[in-house]
Amino acid sequence: MTLSKKRLLAAAAAVAMLPAWAWSQNIAEQANEVTQQAQEVQQQADTLANQMDNDQERQHTAREERRGFDWGWLGLLGLLGLLGLRKGKAERDIHVDNRHTTRT
Repeated sequence: MTLSKKRLLAAAAAVAMLPAWAWSQNIAEQANEVTQQAQEVQQQADTLANQMDNDQERQHTAREERRGFDWGWLGLLGLLGLLGLRKGKAERDIHVDNRHTTRT
């Protein structure tokens, strides 16, 4: 092969590789676009999740405010009422029936 044929063959190979290089560049650009879109979707999902958490917290707070009564205090008062039922060292009434005694 002469030098001009070698050059011609190298030039043809370079030209043949151009579409593959352009195609790979196009795929890389598309991959970058998909990555950007995925990041945007993830940001939107995070924003929605935060909004839902905030909404649930507000609803819980509103429910607590509507009730308007702290039921824990009522429970404590009930426990205090039970203190009177405990067994203590108080004197007990003892009843003795003397009618049935046996004395000899």
